[in-house]
Amino acid sequence: MSAGGGVCEGNSRVGHRAATSTARRSSKTKLIADNLQLGQRLEAQLKVKREALAGLERQASDLFERERLAEELGALEEAITMASLLQARMLAAALEDDPRFLDRITQARESLRAGRGVRIEDLPAG
Repeated sequence: MSAGGGVCEGNSRVGHRAATSTARRSSKTKLIADNLQLGQRLEAQLKVKREALAGLERQASDLFERERLAEELGALEEAITMASLLQARMLAAALEDDPRFLDRITQARESLRAGRGVRIEDLPAG
């Protein structure tokens, strides 16, 4: 009976070891599967965050581009204003010495003194 009992005890220990080993493998497998799922979720979250970051970078780039264009436009408007003033000054300087222009100014003044002129206020609007 002790030999039979020893065999039973031996079989039960082997069975217990096998069950424990299988349970450990099952636990490790579950742990690996859980870690894999966690990794996949984290990768998906990272992808979403990268896409959001790329969108923010595009918006920032667009904003900086708009600001740069606004600065260029302001500089261009200033250059146009300066060119217009310069052109007006050059025209005034050229007309200042033009005898035809000076004769026309003299005629206009005589016309106004004679009452033949039209006041700006009397011109039609528009």
